[in-house]
Amino acid sequence: MAFQPEVVSYDTGVYQLEVADPVDGGVGAVSNKPLLNLANRTAYLYQHVTNLENGTTIPPTVAPLNNANLTGTPTAPTPALGDSSTKISTTAFVQGTVNGLASVNVAGGANVTLSAVQAGNGILVFTGALTANIAVIVPNSTKTMIVENLTSGAFTLTVKTAAGTGIAVTQGKTQEVFCDGTNVLLSSSDFVNMALTGTPTTPTPAQFDSSSKLANTQFVKQAGFQFSQTVQYSAGPITLTASQAGQLIDLASAYSGQVTLPALSSLTTDGTTFYIWNGASTSVTVKPSGTDLLFVNNLTASSITLGTGDTLIIERSAAGGNVWIAIGGSSQFAFSATFAGLAPKPSSSAGVGQFQTLVGLVGAAATLPSGGTWAYFAVPYNASGQASTSTPTIVGGVAAGGTIVGAATSGFFWYGFAWRVQ
Repeated sequence: MAFQPEVVSYDTGVYQLEVADPVDGGVGAVSNKPLLNLANRTAYLYQHVTNLENGTTIPPTVAPLNNANLTGTPTAPTPALGDSSTKISTTAFVQGTVNGLASVNVAGGANVTLSAVQAGNGILVFTGALTANIAVIVPNSTKTMIVENLTSGAFTLTVKTAAGTGIAVTQGKTQEVFCDGTNVLLSSSDFVNMALTGTPTTPTPAQFDSSSKLANTQFVKQAGFQFSQTVQYSAGPITLTASQAGQLIDLASAYSGQVTLPALSSLTTDGTTFYIWNGASTSVTVKPSGTDLLFVNNLTASSITLGTGDTLIIERSAAGGNVWIAIGGSSQFAFSATFAGLAPKPSSSAGVGQFQTLVGLVGAAATLPSGGTWAYFAVPYNASGQASTSTPTIVGGVAAGGTIVGAATSGFFWYGFAWRVQ
């Protein structure tokens, strides 16, 4: 027995035996033509199927499993948000991970654990009324999240992993955080040439900080640019502390005894300034601590005496080797070279040269003493001891005795001096 000599060819047709065809056998016999046609087609189909199965032949409309080069608009099932596997990521998955928003009501006082799908969103918004400090627990998956805290109630909301410490997000604020697989941390950036808008805030540096940290209005106020507060003393003696820099030290009418300045060794910032007002009925002596040096008009002094109504502005200066320098206030006028060279000289006696402090009650006017002509200068202060920066304004000049030079203004008192010049 022999086989037909088939070839790998898809024959265009299968021969039909005719009535007149002889019935014979062997290669090329008419009776074998239909069988050979079918055998050739079978061989052709077999070879193509085998090539497809083993990857030898890849049709242009089919992509291989290995190193597929997809074209057109291929699609795939979208994995659940939060999935972290080798599944194909679709645009819907990416958009949800980056820009998807999940709003979660976390009302109450219990911690809330997010599912992988919830935490898989790029934006997490928390709402509801809190009754206690709570934590929102996210999976231990590396991810960046934008968190908005729209809860109410005077309690904190901290985004964290089960074992991490997390980040507290302030109510009404939005914060970008990221999970490193262990803990939730604050995202940061090297901001260059920031142009902040709205009402930005910053932590308040330590009182005497002198660095590149951002200063806020609270730091500026306590640094002495305006009085941080007024502290009144009714009994003495007292020793001031470094933390009182920038305060108005008000010595009340019943005060008696000396005032000792803080030790210079306790002050680390050049220019630290103290303001003292003597409202006592008697003179008060202000002296440095221990062997600290005090300079008045470039001369050393053991102390400075403040009469009733006198003021003293004194600062710590590194220029002279860490010393105290009296830089302002009525108590150091007598040491000024300008005033020392003028005649008449200030005097407590009536007549030309008489020097008198202008001190009024809150809501009262500033009025010059009667008689003669007076040079004057007065500053309006509010009840907290802060100088007015708008209305009423500082007054100064020359006027006849008895003239009202500072109008009575509710909530303000006048403080200054009058000097009779004729």
